[in-house]
Amino acid sequence: MGDGPVAKVGLLKHVPKNLVTGTSKDLPDGYIYAAIRDGILLMPAYGDAMSTNERWDVVMYVRSLQKAAEQKKTAQK
Repeated sequence: MGDGPVAKVGLLKHVPKNLVTGTSKDLPDGYIYAAIRDGILLMPAYGDAMSTNERWDVVMYVRSLQKAAEQKKTAQK
């Protein structure tokens, strides 16, 4: 959600992106996968630290968080 421990330190010029809500939920799976593999902005690359399957697991986890946020939003209406 962009509010993890790195963001809370307050040393970043750019606030980490919230991948759960907003326009991030419209990003293609491949974009998120590539960001994990290659890094993006201040996020380091994890291509050497994670297997292909682990990277896809993270993409699917982000999608599950997005779905849960959408369901919560719908339930509150």
